[in-house]
Amino acid sequence: MRQTSKAPLLYQLRFNLKYLLPLILQGTFKRKPFWSSFFARHHGDPMGVEFERRLRARCHSSHIWMRMLTKKSLFVYSEESIERILTLSPAVYAEPGSKRRGMGYFMPGAVTISRGREWAERRRLNENALSLSQNPRLTRWAERAVHHALERRPVSLEPMLRWVWFERVFQDIALDVIFGPPGRNGSAVSHDLRVLMLKANRFVFLRKGKRFRRFFAGLEALLLKADEESLAGVIRREEVTGRTRAVQQIPHWLFAIQDTLAENVMRAMALIAVQAECADRVREHGRGAGEDDGRFVEGCLQEAMRLYPTTPLLVREVVGSDVLGDSVVGSGDQVVIPSMMLHRNRALAENPDRFDPDRWRRRPRDFRFNHLSNGTQDCPGKALALFIGRTFLAEMFGGYAVQLVRPTLDASQPPPGALDVFTMAFRASASEPTETERKTQ
Repeated sequence: MRQTSKAPLLYQLRFNLKYLLPLILQGTFKRKPFWSSFFARHHGDPMGVEFERRLRARCHSSHIWMRMLTKKSLFVYSEESIERILTLSPAVYAEPGSKRRGMGYFMPGAVTISRGREWAERRRLNENALSLSQNPRLTRWAERAVHHALERRPVSLEPMLRWVWFERVFQDIALDVIFGPPGRNGSAVSHDLRVLMLKANRFVFLRKGKRFRRFFAGLEALLLKADEESLAGVIRREEVTGRTRAVQQIPHWLFAIQDTLAENVMRAMALIAVQAECADRVREHGRGAGEDDGRFVEGCLQEAMRLYPTTPLLVREVVGSDVLGDSVVGSGDQVVIPSMMLHRNRALAENPDRFDPDRWRRRPRDFRFNHLSNGTQDCPGKALALFIGRTFLAEMFGGYAVQLVRPTLDASQPPPGALDVFTMAFRASASEPTETERKTQ
C-alpha cells in the first residue's frame, strides 16, 4: 500500500458537500438544533465511515491529500502519524487560522489557540488548576456541584428529561465547579458565552463589542468572589504573568462542561439505558459499589465520546516542516485527523461499532481515539470532566429507573451513526432493584 496519494476530484467534492458543509451548518463552536436534527435524521452516513472505506479502497494509502474548501489538507489515517502529529503539537502542528479567528472571538487568550512561550505558560496554568492529583479536594467539590444541581432542578418535576433540562443542569454544575456558590448566580455569564459562540460559528465579520466586554467583566467579578476550593480559587493561587491571561482560560472550562459534557452524558445515558446489564452495573455503582464499577461508568462515558466525537475533525496547521508517511508537509499546510471516520474504522480497532465500556480498562490511552485528544495538547481537564460525568450518571441510575423514550434503540444492533441530543428524551421514575440486589433479597 502506498503511504500517500491524492484523492480523486469527485471524492474531494463529496467530502466538502456531504460532510464538511453539514458540519459547518451544524455549528463549529455551538451546535444549532435545526441543522443537527436535520442531518441526524436524513444523512445516510453521518460519520463518514462508508465514505472513508471507499476512499481508502480507491487510494490504497493511509495519507491522502484533499482540499477542505480551498485549503490543501493531508488526511491522516495512520496511527503512527496521528501519534506524531499530536506529540509534536503545537510546536510543529499548531491550531489553524480558522480556529484562531473563531475561538479568538470569545476567548482570545485561551491555551487552545496559543503558541510558543504563551502556550507553555497557559498550559501549565490549566494543568495545575484542573489536575485532580494536585487538587484532590476538587473531587468532593465536583460531587457537591452535581448534587446541588440535581436538587435545584428536581428530576421528579420533569415529565420528560430533554436537552433543555440537561443544558440547565450542566450550566449549574459548571458554574458551581468553577466558581463555587458565587457562581450559582452566573447564568447571565453563561448566556453571553453561548451567544458569542453562536456568532463565532460564522468565522468572518467578527467584532468584539458590548457583549464581549460584558462577558469578561462578569467573569472577572466571579473570579474575585470565587470560593477558595473552586477552580477559580485554584487559579487565584497560581503564579501568573502577563502572558498567562488566567481569566481567558475560564470560557473553555465553562463551555466544556455546560455544553460538550452535557451532550456526551446524554448519549452515554441513552446507550446505558437500553442495555439492562450495563444499566445494572451503573446503578450498583450509584448505590455505593466499589471503585472498579466507577471505572466502568467512566468507560461508558468514554464509549459515548468515541462513538460520537464532538470534535469530528482534528485540524492542525504545519509550522515549519515535517514528514508524515512518505509525504513532506511544509509551513502553512494543513493536516486533518478525521476522528468521526477513524473511531469506527474496522481496520484500526476490534468491534468499533460495539458499545464496550470495558474497552477503556484494557487500553486507557489510545491514539486511535481522540475525542479528548492525546499528546502534548490533550485535554488537561480530562480526569475532571470524566469524574463529573460519571458522578452524574451514577446519581441518575442509582436514584432512578431511567428509560430512553426517544429515539428507539435496539441493544442487539450497533449504535446508530448519529444520536441527536436535541430530539432525545428520557423518563425517570423511582428506581428498581438491580439483578444483583434481587438475588440477595
